[in-house]
Amino acid sequence: MNPHGLVTEMIYAAAYTDASPLGRPLFCPARNTHKIGQAELKAFTDAHYKANRMVLAGAGVEHAELVDMAKKHFGGAKPGAGGAPEKRFTPKYVGGDERLRGDADMTQVVLCFESGGWLSPNLLPICVLHMMLGGGSSFSPGGPGKGMYSRLYTNLLNKHHWIDSATAFNSMHNDTGLIGIYGTAAPRDVSTLVDVMAAELLDVAKRAPTAEETTRAKNQLKSTVFMNLESAPVLTEDLGRQMLVFGKREDPVELCKRIDAVTPEAVHKAAKQALSTPVSVAAFGDVSNLPSLQEIARRFQ
Repeated sequence: MNPHGLVTEMIYAAAYTDASPLGRPLFCPARNTHKIGQAELKAFTDAHYKANRMVLAGAGVEHAELVDMAKKHFGGAKPGAGGAPEKRFTPKYVGGDERLRGDADMTQVVLCFESGGWLSPNLLPICVLHMMLGGGSSFSPGGPGKGMYSRLYTNLLNKHHWIDSATAFNSMHNDTGLIGIYGTAAPRDVSTLVDVMAAELLDVAKRAPTAEETTRAKNQLKSTVFMNLESAPVLTEDLGRQMLVFGKREDPVELCKRIDAVTPEAVHKAAKQALSTPVSVAAFGDVSNLPSLQEIARRFQ
């Protein structure tokens, strides 16, 4: 009943396989629900929720008050085992194909490539590329003109009335990430949908965008950063995530300065590097017209 969530699970399985934690499903299969009870949950939290693995972040609270609350509520948290730090698993992107036939009016298709992660030098160029591709639904609630400057709107949704939606996505982790396009169309149009999605990805890898287009995407990225940080839950999550990933918090003004420094050539280089990795494909619905992985891969050679 949630095709978007299902296809998101499938693209990770295709990209990383179940040999990597990233390739394993987040959702618990119904057959395993009876195996998880209070004892199992307590054993998991006792093993993993250790003081040296926690970050406590707050927004709208004085630092001294936050420290007092930390002492009160987490002062008894036990540290993890001493000695050498635990071995960190580095996921390996391999690329692949996952497709599932289902009863749905529209077929959901994802094409993506590896883009690096939070620690990659391509982090900001990939984020700018994400904004540049943009996209959304053919029946946008924002009314006429919404997203009219993004490539997926101007080159796909405005030209091909049969496309139900086409949206760029960018998913980041510490050591790896994905950049690609999520599209939906009627089953009869799936093969053509793959063609036009592939063409857009190839285009950003073939030549650098214009300075005007790059500036527009950078401005959109900066505005997204500041608008999201208006939300206290997002702000606290950002504080915690940055401490876990980078060991410090970067001021959004400084981040925007780094976004301003992204050049069209850097965006082109990041796109080219991403498309040099194997393609990953996931699809749900009537997949009878979806080309094979080998046929799709040949489009990017």
